[in-house]
Amino acid sequence: MVNSEVAHERRTQRRAGILPAEGVRTKAQRKQYSEEFKREAVRLVTQQGYSNNQAGKAVGVCHTTVRSWVARYAPERPTPTAYASPEDELRQLRAENARLRMERDLLKKAAAYFAAEDQR
Repeated sequence: MVNSEVAHERRTQRRAGILPAEGVRTKAQRKQYSEEFKREAVRLVTQQGYSNNQAGKAVGVCHTTVRSWVARYAPERPTPTAYASPEDELRQLRAENARLRMERDLLKKAAAYFAAEDQR
Protein backbone atom coordinates (compact mmCIF):
# COMPACT_ATOMS: atom_id res chain seq x y z
CA MET A 1 0.00 0.00 0.00
CA VAL A 2 1.09 3.54 -0.68
CA ASN A 3 1.25 6.05 2.22
CA SER A 4 -1.89 7.85 1.08
CA GLU A 5 -3.77 4.54 0.97
CA VAL A 6 -2.59 3.68 4.49
CA ALA A 7 -3.68 7.09 5.76
CA HIS A 8 -7.06 6.69 4.10
CA GLU A 9 -7.46 3.20 5.61
CA ARG A 10 -6.68 4.53 9.11
CA ARG A 11 -9.14 7.42 8.75
CA THR A 12 -11.80 4.94 7.67
CA GLN A 13 -11.05 2.70 10.68
CA ARG A 14 -11.19 5.68 13.06
CA ARG A 15 -14.56 6.74 11.69
CA ALA A 16 -15.84 3.20 12.09
CA GLY A 17 -14.64 3.15 15.70
CA ILE A 18 -12.08 0.42 15.13
CA LEU A 19 -9.15 2.73 15.97
CA PRO A 20 -9.18 5.49 18.59
CA ALA A 21 -9.54 9.07 17.37
CA GLU A 22 -6.35 10.81 16.37
CA GLY A 23 -4.56 12.30 19.37
CA VAL A 24 -6.45 10.11 21.84
CA ARG A 25 -4.26 7.90 23.97
CA THR A 26 -5.29 4.37 24.68
CA LYS A 27 -4.82 2.88 28.13
CA ALA A 28 -1.48 1.38 27.11
CA GLN A 29 -0.30 4.79 25.88
CA ARG A 30 -1.21 6.81 28.98
CA LYS A 31 1.57 8.71 30.67
CA GLN A 32 2.74 7.00 33.84
CA TYR A 33 3.81 9.14 36.81
CA SER A 34 5.81 7.97 39.81
CA GLU A 35 4.26 7.86 43.26
CA GLU A 36 6.68 10.57 44.43
CA PHE A 37 5.66 12.85 41.54
CA LYS A 38 1.99 12.42 42.46
CA ARG A 39 2.63 13.00 46.14
CA GLU A 40 4.62 16.16 45.35
CA ALA A 41 1.68 17.51 43.34
CA VAL A 42 -0.63 16.69 46.27
CA ARG A 43 1.74 18.53 48.64
CA LEU A 44 1.41 21.65 46.48
CA VAL A 45 -2.34 21.58 47.06
CA THR A 46 -2.48 20.45 50.70
CA GLN A 47 0.54 22.22 52.18
CA GLN A 48 1.38 25.09 49.83
CA GLY A 49 -2.19 26.25 49.25
CA TYR A 50 -2.19 25.85 45.46
CA SER A 51 -5.48 25.22 43.70
CA ASN A 52 -5.77 22.04 41.65
CA ASN A 53 -5.50 24.16 38.52
CA GLN A 54 -2.35 25.96 39.71
CA ALA A 55 -0.71 22.73 40.84
CA GLY A 56 -1.56 21.08 37.52
CA LYS A 57 0.07 23.91 35.59
CA ALA A 58 3.11 23.83 37.88
CA VAL A 59 3.76 20.12 37.32
CA GLY A 60 2.45 19.91 33.76
CA VAL A 61 -0.67 17.77 34.14
CA CYS A 62 -4.41 18.37 33.88
CA HIS A 63 -6.15 19.82 36.94
CA THR A 64 -8.56 16.88 37.03
CA THR A 65 -5.58 14.54 37.35
CA VAL A 66 -4.32 16.55 40.33
CA ARG A 67 -7.81 16.47 41.85
CA SER A 68 -7.92 12.68 41.65
CA TRP A 69 -4.43 12.44 43.17
CA VAL A 70 -5.46 14.71 46.03
CA ALA A 71 -8.50 12.53 46.68
CA ARG A 72 -6.30 9.44 46.71
CA TYR A 73 -3.12 10.64 48.45
CA ALA A 74 -4.11 13.56 50.67
CA PRO A 75 -3.92 12.81 54.38
CA GLU A 76 -7.23 12.25 56.04
CA ARG A 77 -8.69 15.43 57.40
CA PRO A 78 -9.61 15.16 61.05
CA THR A 79 -13.29 14.85 61.66
CA PRO A 80 -14.89 16.93 64.36
CA THR A 81 -14.93 15.05 67.63
CA ALA A 82 -17.18 15.33 70.58
CA TYR A 83 -15.94 17.61 73.34
CA ALA A 84 -14.75 16.05 76.56
CA SER A 85 -17.27 18.08 78.51
CA PRO A 86 -19.75 20.88 77.96
CA GLU A 87 -17.32 23.22 79.74
CA ASP A 88 -14.57 22.38 77.21
CA GLU A 89 -16.93 23.04 74.34
CA LEU A 90 -18.04 26.36 75.86
CA ARG A 91 -14.42 27.45 76.47
CA GLN A 92 -13.37 26.63 72.90
CA LEU A 93 -16.42 28.29 71.38
CA ARG A 94 -15.85 31.45 73.42
CA ALA A 95 -12.21 31.57 72.31
CA GLU A 96 -13.28 31.16 68.68
CA ASN A 97 -15.96 33.82 69.12
CA ALA A 98 -13.40 36.28 70.52
CA ARG A 99 -11.02 35.59 67.63
CA LEU A 100 -13.77 36.08 65.05
CA ARG A 101 -14.87 39.35 66.66
CA MET A 102 -11.29 40.62 66.57
CA GLU A 103 -11.03 39.70 62.87
CA ARG A 104 -14.35 41.40 62.15
CA ASP A 105 -13.26 44.59 63.92
CA LEU A 106 -9.99 44.64 62.00
CA LEU A 107 -11.84 44.23 58.71
CA LYS A 108 -14.25 47.02 59.62
CA LYS A 109 -11.33 49.36 60.32
CA ALA A 110 -9.63 48.39 57.06
CA ALA A 111 -12.84 48.97 55.10
CA ALA A 112 -13.32 52.38 56.72
CA TYR A 113 -9.70 53.31 56.00
CA PHE A 114 -9.94 52.38 52.32
CA ALA A 115 -13.35 54.04 51.96
CA ALA A 116 -11.89 57.28 53.36
CA GLU A 117 -8.85 56.92 51.07
CA ASP A 118 -11.14 56.66 48.02
CA GLN A 119 -12.89 59.93 48.94
CA ARG A 120 -9.63 61.89 48.99
